Amino acid sequence: TRQTLINDDLDALSRIPMMQGAQVAETESETVWNLIINNAKLSDNVALFHATHGNLGSGVIAETGLNTARKSMRTQKKLDGKTPLNLAPAFLIVPAALETTAQKNLASIRPDQAASVNPFAASMQLLVESRLDANSETEWYCSADPNRIDTIEYCYLEGEEGAYLETRQGFNSDGVEMKVRLDFGAGLIDYRGLYKSSGS
Repeated sequence: TRQTLINDDLDALSRIPMMQGAQVAETESETVWNLIINNAKLSDNVALFHATHGNLGSGVIAETGLNTARKSMRTQKKLDGKTPLNLAPAFLIVPAALETTAQKNLASIRPDQAASVNPFAASMQLLVESRLDANSETEWYCSADPNRIDTIEYCYLEGEEGAYLETRQGFNSDGVEMKVRLDFGAGLIDYRGLYKSSGS
C-alpha cells in the first residue's frame, strides 16, 4: 500500500524480489528431493529404490556399507541386460545427522600399514541435505556422475527458464502489486545411477 511504501525506511520492499527468488530456488529443490524422499515410482511402476532394481541395500556408512553400494552400482546392467555399466558412485548423499560420519569415512589419511588404508578417501563428493533428516536420520544415498547416466531430470517451460517476476502499480489503491510465476517440473529417468541404504 501507499502507506507501507512511504513508511519503508528499512527498504524492506526492495528485498521482496530477492526473497521471491530464494523461495523459487527452494521450491525447485523441494520438488526434486521429494522424488527421492518419497521413493516415487518410475515408468515400470516400481519404486525408485527397490530390490527389483538392485539399488536398495543396508549398512552404515563404513567400509562394508560403502563397498556394498559401490558393487551394486558397478554391476548394474545396460539395457541389453547383460553388459555391466561399471558405474562408480560420484556423490555420497547424507542427512545432516550423518555429516560427521561421512566426512570421517571420506577423509584422506596416510597410514603406515596397508590394513589402515581408507579405500574411499576422496572417492566421492559429500552432499549434505537437511531435508532428508525429517524422513530418516540413518538412510543415505549414492549417486553416479550425471555425465555417465541420467537419473533425475528437471526442466522449465520453453522460454520461461527460471522465475517470472512482475510488478504493477495499483489503480484502485495507491500501492504496488507483485507476483512470481514458476513453470518447473521434475521426474525420474533411470534408477541405475542411484543407490539407497537403510543405514542399518
